[in-house]
Amino acid sequence: MAKGIMTLIVVVLLAIGFCIGLVGGCNDGYSDGVREGDLIKMSTKGFIWKSGEGELKLAEFGPKAEPWDFSCRDEDLIKQLKAATGEKVKLTYKQWMIKPAQIDTKYEITAVEVQN
Repeated sequence: MAKGIMTLIVVVLLAIGFCIGLVGGCNDGYSDGVREGDLIKMSTKGFIWKSGEGELKLAEFGPKAEPWDFSCRDEDLIKQLKAATGEKVKLTYKQWMIKPAQIDTKYEITAVEVQN
């Protein structure tokens, strides 16, 4: 009986740890950097948690480049990104090892700079 209770406690603790990791993400310091290109799409998604989801056409890979998908949770940055749609931008980002449940991609934007 005690062995069954211990097994149950371990399973519950593992499930709680998994849920915390899923909601909060795991290790946002996995990678960071800057990408530059044309902001081709920006939208807001989500039922409970709203996030900005966008696509950047990378300048360095030519006209047939696959768009780079990114996410953003900061409302002020989302407004800046929406205003810059169609413009050349420089995006600073951090990459999550395991993305939080609130965003669609592993890349989260931390700063936006519109290029002239």
